[in-house]
Amino acid sequence: MQKLWITLLLCCLLFAGLLSGCGGEAPAETEQDMVAEEEPRIEAGIDVSGTVVKAAGKSIDLSEKNQYIRAVARCRWLEKNKLAIECTTSSGRGQDLYLAVYDVVRDIYVYEQYGKQFIWQNDDLDTLIYVVDYSEADEPSQVRNKNDVVLYESGSQEQIANVSYVPKGIKVELTDLHGSNPRQIVVEAAS
Repeated sequence: MQKLWITLLLCCLLFAGLLSGCGGEAPAETEQDMVAEEEPRIEAGIDVSGTVVKAAGKSIDLSEKNQYIRAVARCRWLEKNKLAIECTTSSGRGQDLYLAVYDVVRDIYVYEQYGKQFIWQNDDLDTLIYVVDYSEADEPSQVRNKNDVVLYESGSQEQIANVSYVPKGIKVELTDLHGSNPRQIVVEAAS
């Protein structure tokens, strides 16, 4: 009888793994991805418990806003009264991260977006740029600004590895779909 229960349990675990996508060969995670999942980057004065963020006397349950949120990866203050909360997702329209910006004074969400990487300058939300990655679908990936204007579009056989601000604009680091042949492009800022 005990062998039957153990066999059933193992079959259930195997079936659950196959349903969640663990049955196939998963792409290798980078060290940065593993660290982001293991240790969320949370600024002082902000407390995170699961999908609930507490700051400035407010308690924000992100799972009420978005059912696909798996964990909070990064949480920081933006423009002194807004929380920029980056979350990993279980299904984010093919993107790794979900960004929610919550205004603690007005008690509302002021911005939300799916993407791969989110950066801004001087804690100013208006300078936000992010990557939308479609490389797994053999389509061009894009760097967009806060207003969804496309600032750069990769080739269909390339993926955007990183974006950063540089003095003349935005530096986009690219690789081919195999992670080799790196190159960089600088997208100059409009004058």
